[in-house]
Amino acid sequence: MAENEVLDVKWGRRWKATRLLLRQGEGSAVELASCVCEDAKHDVVTALKRALQKGSPLIAILKAAETSPAELRAAVSIFPDQQLARIARDGCSTSKTKSPEDVANATAILMFDRFADRTLLFAHRNEGWQSEERRLSLRAELERRRDSWVSNIAAILEKSLRGETVKGTRRRRSGERVTAQALVSRSLRPRPQRPSNERNR
Repeated sequence: MAENEVLDVKWGRRWKATRLLLRQGEGSAVELASCVCEDAKHDVVTALKRALQKGSPLIAILKAAETSPAELRAAVSIFPDQQLARIARDGCSTSKTKSPEDVANATAILMFDRFADRTLLFAHRNEGWQSEERRLSLRAELERRRDSWVSNIAAILEKSLRGETVKGTRRRRSGERVTAQALVSRSLRPRPQRPSNERNR
């Protein structure tokens, strides 16, 4: 796995709506926050499952954090995905109870905060979002969606922190997500007409 894959924003086809809203600067803070959270959730879920299937479970980081700083440094240094190991280490540090549930939640919050900060940075670079008032509104909308986003990601992290197997994502043939808009557009397509001789049979 490439370095920084789990938390890197992939500005590919999945982020098309987000990039369009940022570039045009015409969408509302509600629309942009919804796009960012959905795109970030999908990418992180996919990257997390791939990382945890190919590498070690995060329970290795949690157990090392319970022993000594030296053991924790060693566990992080040999973990296959360095970025994931470091953010899990930070989650252990900020967690109050050090339980898998609490560490998973703390780690997911750190992930969300990075995406929120990055979104605000990208927004500031686009003409339509350079207003401080608009960016404050965007930050507020992102915060409103934080708990829902965090709960989805924390559920995956907690399994690995407990040493459980994390199942992978199913691959779609086209590599695209089936969205409500796609389903509607498909249903509105005209059906091909059968030849008259077939209809009369």
